[in-house]
Amino acid sequence: MKRTILAVAAFLALSLAAAEAPAKGGSAPKPEKKEQVQCWAVTKSGNRCTRRARPGERYCKQHSSSVAPKKPPAQCMSMTEKGKQCENKPAEGKRYCSRHL
Repeated sequence: MKRTILAVAAFLALSLAAAEAPAKGGSAPKPEKKEQVQCWAVTKSGNRCTRRARPGERYCKQHSSSVAPKKPPAQCMSMTEKGKQCENKPAEGKRYCSRHL
């Protein structure tokens, strides 16, 4: 069992070394270009956005701000009987205070 594992490990190591080594008479491999990705956003018409995503992100400049995580409100979203907004702080990660949950 150990011999088989060692043989496979040696084979993989040699295969990796051969793949990374430049060919005889050739130059070193060229660095890969970063792949340009299409924006993942969907437009109002239902089609996918045609712009290119920002490097390292999924969305273009226009849509990256629209899909950003929303901050919870600083004040409870419930209305009092008098028609005013509740002044209590909302519960952790919620839109309403513990009184209005």
